[in-house]
Amino acid sequence: MTRGLRLEFSSDPPLSLQPPDHILPSKSQLPIIRSFIPDLLSRNIIRIISSPQPLFFSRPFTVEKKDGPFRLILDLSLLNNFLLVPHFKMESVLQIASGIVEPLWGCTLDLQDAYFHVPMAWFFHRYLAFVVDGITYVFQYLPFGLSVAPWAFHRVIKPVKAHLHLQSMRVHSYLDDFLFLSRSREGLLALTTHILDMFDRLHIKVNYKKSSLEPSQTVEYLGVILQLDSMTLCIPHSKVLGIITLCDQLMISSFCS
Repeated sequence: MTRGLRLEFSSDPPLSLQPPDHILPSKSQLPIIRSFIPDLLSRNIIRIISSPQPLFFSRPFTVEKKDGPFRLILDLSLLNNFLLVPHFKMESVLQIASGIVEPLWGCTLDLQDAYFHVPMAWFFHRYLAFVVDGITYVFQYLPFGLSVAPWAFHRVIKPVKAHLHLQSMRVHSYLDDFLFLSRSREGLLALTTHILDMFDRLHIKVNYKKSSLEPSQTVEYLGVILQLDSMTLCIPHSKVLGIITLCDQLMISSFCS
């Protein structure tokens, strides 16, 4: 992938010189979408297409993240119909928990704009076009919305993890969510410092606001609380309350019907 991610198609997606009306962003989301453009251009995540050429156009839209800010996504559902998606497996919390056989210390790390670490091969920029205010743009890096995005990002991170595992470092990940484990607090601090330095050299950006880098024996990872001192799992209190509320609503709905 040194020259960028190449896409595998079951058949060639149709290209067009003019964007169809249905791919234009909604008026309600247009101000938010506009706000993304300068930053994405300055980081070379997207570029402007100044002259008409055959492209595959998709509709941009935004979704609100759990931590507040919005994320720009392309509605690539039509393009995804043409894509061949390789099968791959990611490590689950249960698999991680089964390997914890002694008290440990842990911390979590989240990456910033994870998919934007994956460049697209130049030829495939044409399939990632969108229009805002009459200007055509294409993504030069992996956008949110592409069905192969999880596989592609996993493929990029896999050799990084393999290198760390060769150094006997306990590093787990599920896409951009990382879990570091060590037998001691001091060992975990050293491991974290080493990995942060390595990520910096590889230009892998860390989301420090969403990361919990302070060593602890109670770590929340992928929606589950790992009690590393007692080697047990539990569900966060907020999720328990959510389940109880949902059950109450279902019981009321069933009773009323």
